[in-house]
Order: sequence, then structure tokens, then C-alpha cells
Amino acid sequence: MMNQATIEGLITLLRAGLGSVRKNWAKDVDLKQVFELSRQQEVVAIALDGLQRLVVVQPQLASSLGSIKLQWIGSMMAQERRYNTNFVAAQDLSALYADNEMLTYVLKGLSISQLYPVPSHRFSCDLDCFLLPQKREFDAYELGNSLVAAKGIRVDDAYYKHSVFAYKGLTVENHRYCCSVKRSERTRRLESYLQSLLKDYTPDYIGGTHLALPPQLFQALFMIEHANGHFLYSKMNLKQVCDWAMMRKAFHDTLDWAEFYRQCQRFGLTNFVVCMNHLADYIMGQYTYAELRTIDKRVLNDMFKPIHLSSSPMKQRIEKAWGILRSSWKFKNFCADPMLKELTHSVWAYLREDNPELD
Repeated sequence: MMNQATIEGLITLLRAGLGSVRKNWAKDVDLKQVFELSRQQEVVAIALDGLQRLVVVQPQLASSLGSIKLQWIGSMMAQERRYNTNFVAAQDLSALYADNEMLTYVLKGLSISQLYPVPSHRFSCDLDCFLLPQKREFDAYELGNSLVAAKGIRVDDAYYKHSVFAYKGLTVENHRYCCSVKRSERTRRLESYLQSLLKDYTPDYIGGTHLALPPQLFQALFMIEHANGHFLYSKMNLKQVCDWAMMRKAFHDTLDWAEFYRQCQRFGLTNFVVCMNHLADYIMGQYTYAELRTIDKRVLNDMFKPIHLSSSPMKQRIEKAWGILRSSWKFKNFCADPMLKELTHSVWAYLREDNPELD
């Protein structure tokens, strides 16, 4: 477990990097450890933004950087190059889809990055998209796959939720479903609701591209559902808390928050979103660690627990399954259904349904 001084050091940098509270830097914090933690939590560039801002008001901090400064800058520059390369590829792919009468809705990473002070400093390594026909009715998911395959690109469509392919160096997940609809009846109903928000919707686009942004209500609900799934079944990190902080800030005056919370209640996400609100406020300096609830601290501490998996894929599956079973407290506090019910439903759905039908 990472020591608390290192965690607080990273939080301090994130606050400054996201344009919030500037707090004096504690002298006993090891910047090398903070850098390593920022990489693990996928917030290395945001943390460096914060460090550079703190150096302006605390010049003595620069003397403690040493060789870690070059590593940190190198990591940020590599991330910026990757973002720019991926953005060009995503732009090109969406133009291909637009030429074939399809809307390319951007899910998660690339859409969320637009809410940050510097979009390229929000770590993202792939493109998640959801395709819809523009004029006539057809299966946009299948056409999207076939257009890419026609270019000689291998499309892996074995997974029910989305296909995967590499387009000009960019890893793309073309989604048949936005949510993990085999998890439960709840996720299937949520999928139907999210897709209904896209019907007859005229989207805004990222810059001058064909990359479409879903409605804000869709983005907020999907972001919380996605983070909740990571938290329950694998691991959530600080990047996702920063995402929620930036989304709340960007949508503060434009999202119908009353409707958002009504839908959170409807889809069993209320407890989780309340926790995410507290953690986002902590990141932005509106809460101290001491002011967080016990359950908030438990969720935060869980983000910093190291995961050690075997090299064997089979052993990894067993270890992940065992990790889920040991995390019953997560399901108890943040899942609409009891853990046994959800896991049983999920296993049954995987065995009997290739492509679930929505309501």
C-alpha cells in the first residue's frame, strides 16, 4: 500500500493541475514516488501541470526535482504525441463512417478529454465509438466493421459487447452495446434508456470533425456506470475521479441535474455517484481527507491497492474471479443487486445469449 504522504502529494498536484486549490508542498514528500504513483493512476501529465504551477509560487520546489523532472516531461510528451496521433486516426475513421451515412458517437476517453484544461493531458489509449445510421435504417455496427475489414484490417468481433481493431495505429472498440448488458436486467434497461437519448438527437461535434458528442445526460450516466463497473469487477483509479470532477464542472450550468439524479435512483447508481461526488470534491480541494466518510475513504484506499496477476491467462481469470468474491463489500454498498444474484445472472447470460435483445 502506498504511504499516505505520497498519496496526499499526488492529490496536491492534481488540484493544482486541474485549476483548483493551490496548497503548500510538504517538504518530506518523495517526488519520485509521486511520479510513479501518477503513472499507475494514469494522471502523469495532469500531475506535471500541477507541479509546474506549484513551482511558480514555490520556487524552492524546483531544487528537489532532480533527474525525475526529465522522466516526467518525457512521459508527458509521449502522451501528447500519442493523443495527437490517435486524434488524427479517429478523425479519419469518423470521416469514413460519415461518407457511409453513419454518425460516430464518441464514448468515454476522447469525449471526456475535451472537458480538461489541456485535452491531450487526459490519458487515453483507444477510441470507443457507437455508430448510428443517419438517413436510412441499417445495422451500423456491422457496416462499421465491414468497412474496416474491406481495407484489409483484421476485426475481432468475438466479444458480444464490441469489436476491436487497429486503425492507423489507433485501437478502436466499435460498440454494439454501450453497457455490459449481460451483467443484469438493470444494465439492459440502462442500455435501452441511453440509446433512446440518441434517437432524433442532433449532436455537437469535436472541433471540425465527424466525431459526435452524446447528450450531456448520456455522458454523465454512462461515465458513472462505466466507473462503477470498473470498481466492482476490476479496478478504478484516480483518472476516473478526475473525469467526474471535470464533467461536473463543465456541465454545472447545462445538465439537468435533477433528471440525472432521478435516473441514478432508477438504475441503482445513487450510492456510487454520491461517493464519486465526495471524492471529486476531495480532488478539487473542497473536502479534506478527514471530512470524507468512512466508505469514501475505503473506496479511495482501494484505488491504491496493488494488483499482482500471474502471467498465465487461466490463472489470471481465477485470480480476478477470486478478487471479485473477496470484494463483497463493494456490491453491498454500490450495486443495485446482491453480488450472488448479479454474478449468477451474468454467468447465465454469457452461456445462453450471443447478442441480447433490448426492451
